Amino acid sequence: MDEVDDETYALSITDKGIGISAEDLPRIAEPFEQGDISLSRSYEGLGLGIPLAQALIQLHGGDIDI
Repeated sequence: MDEVDDETYALSITDKGIGISAEDLPRIAEPFEQGDISLSRSYEGLGLGIPLAQALIQLHGGDIDI
């Protein structure tokens, strides 16, 4: 975690998951959206991780940048 100023901190997280394509970035913060929307996708999940993280960060006055 890096201190930006007296009241702001920047936290950087690296995820070694399957990745997110540039074309999917605009919609992944919406609840129940996933990068791979095909019926034959290889990965499970509800598409709530990023929306929940975003909501918690915003409740504390922060921003999330992906």
